[in-house]
Amino acid sequence: MSDTATSSHSCGCGGSKCGQTPAPPAPPAHTDCGCGGHAAHAKTNHSCATRNWRRVHAALGAGIILFLLLHLGVAALAFSPTTFEAAAARLRDWSAQAPLLLFALLGVLVVQAVTGGRLMSPGRHGTRHGENPLFMSAQRWSGALVLVFLLVHLLMALGRGVDITPSAARTTLFAGHPWLVGFYGISIVGLAWHAGHGVWTGASSWNVRDRNPALWRAVAIVTGLVLAALGGVALLALTA
Repeated sequence: MSDTATSSHSCGCGGSKCGQTPAPPAPPAHTDCGCGGHAAHAKTNHSCATRNWRRVHAALGAGIILFLLLHLGVAALAFSPTTFEAAAARLRDWSAQAPLLLFALLGVLVVQAVTGGRLMSPGRHGTRHGENPLFMSAQRWSGALVLVFLLVHLLMALGRGVDITPSAARTTLFAGHPWLVGFYGISIVGLAWHAGHGVWTGASSWNVRDRNPALWRAVAIVTGLVLAALGGVALLALTA
């Protein structure tokens, strides 16, 4: 057998008529992103870059949740006007640049909307993490509702200005717009769901949920319940 024939054969047997099919080349090394490897990529539209989008969305979401807990906690004090005004005044002192803060929040919401829209496209989110499709659908729609709610709330604050007395807050937010009470109520429910389930999926994004699923399930449930309770009390206090 000639050297030319031997060198052109690639199966490693030393000849050109062995009848064996050359083995396919090995796939490139997979960087662990928690997706399950190349098999997971073949089943979904997922790419490893999606991990970064998920983590950005989860990190910004955690910041928004902390802000909302503080904001709704202060608003819930409106049943006690003196306490409410003192707490609101303290927050105002901490944030002398309130308009700048509001614009910063708008920017965060835009980034959150972009990353959320990318992640919630079909096939990108729930399938590879074993999420309930019904839950993921609820997460998608509640996210859209919360985005509209927060944008409306922030734009109203920017456009009308917000005083720090319960009576002024009632006038600023709801006077002449009784439908807003219903909209706010539905939005609070959507917010509680989205935040609670977001804690659960966010922990997965950062690869910490599987270490203690029971703990993260409890944190998710408590987050949703606390936001719902604070939001409900704040709404009642400002509309009573």
